[in-house]
Amino acid sequence: MNNLELIFKKEDFPYINEPYDKDINWGEIILAVYSNQNILIKEVFKIKWDIKVILNWFIINKEEILQEKFSLKNRGISIAEKIFNFYNVEEDIDDNRLDQVFEYRQKHGIRFGLRGTETPDVYLGKNNDTFEVSLFNKNESWKYEIDLEPFYDNINLNYQHIII
Repeated sequence: MNNLELIFKKEDFPYINEPYDKDINWGEIILAVYSNQNILIKEVFKIKWDIKVILNWFIINKEEILQEKFSLKNRGISIAEKIFNFYNVEEDIDDNRLDQVFEYRQKHGIRFGLRGTETPDVYLGKNNDTFEVSLFNKNESWKYEIDLEPFYDNINLNYQHIII
């Protein structure tokens, strides 16, 4: 099974002449998929930002990410493709369903954990009976099955001192 890794390389905050939070944990944040032999498969994103922002999003949405299944049918395609199809293919979408999908996106779409950045529209969650990280758009499409338990263990072990 593949593993999802969150890597943080602390750096000095570059905008010291502007007002900022003195407790900021600025640095390079990398989210990547590795094989069980620890070989890099896919770099999901690399960004310079405050690590607390994404850590808190992962913690706040942990239960939903680990337990909530995406309710749109279409077995065999990724969460990201299901969401893409919902917004770009389906017609006559009722408001309740639109709200449900948006709420799901807020809890599973990593870009919601990094608002204000140009993070790709990557989704994390349970699809059928496996966990995945996936992206689907007009230019790029990928999906990797992952083991999320070690990912959350890593967050708790290595970043507990940063989490608010």
